[in-house]
Amino acid sequence: EQINQTRPVHILVIEDPIEFYFETKKARISQRQFRKDVFSVEQGINFAKKMDVDVLAIGDIKRDVPYKAILDYADGDNLVFLTMQTLGIQNTLEKILSAFPKADHDHACNLIASNLIGVCSQTLILNPGDDRMVPVHEILVLNNTIKGIIQKGRISQIDPNIRTAGEGSFLFETELGTLVREGKVSKEASEGFLAMYRGMKG
Repeated sequence: EQINQTRPVHILVIEDPIEFYFETKKARISQRQFRKDVFSVEQGINFAKKMDVDVLAIGDIKRDVPYKAILDYADGDNLVFLTMQTLGIQNTLEKILSAFPKADHDHACNLIASNLIGVCSQTLILNPGDDRMVPVHEILVLNNTIKGIIQKGRISQIDPNIRTAGEGSFLFETELGTLVREGKVSKEASEGFLAMYRGMKG
């Protein structure tokens, strides 16, 4: 929506289902429903190429995602937003890499390092005190240091080096620390989530 309000570009949104209908402002927006208007992400990418799309947004389509086709499209100097069912920076990047055969990992790491702008991961934590769901984020903004780590395929080294990432990068535990101090999330809820999350990463 921010791009819609500020830039005269063509945006293509692919979702399953379409959750919000955009009103055209500065941008021209095409919205396509997966399995109704387009039957594969590859078909949507081909449509984007033919229609001179500047921004491609792919919602959570609940199927095998052709990450190679998406990365190749982004490598053509196109802006792509991709929604994924993952938790955290490391899990998100590892899920993309896992879609490639081991022999292609070096190529995939180079594609990601060359084209990724950032990762934003969100979870909701129940605050027992007032029975509210509180959003908590983990954000990576790429700079040359993190690009080098990704190029070498050392995804697990991103978290320990988050302080050297681009300005605005932080882990769940950083934001949770702030939320606990502000009384928006209980210490117990924070510690419970972090224990679960660290267990997921092994």
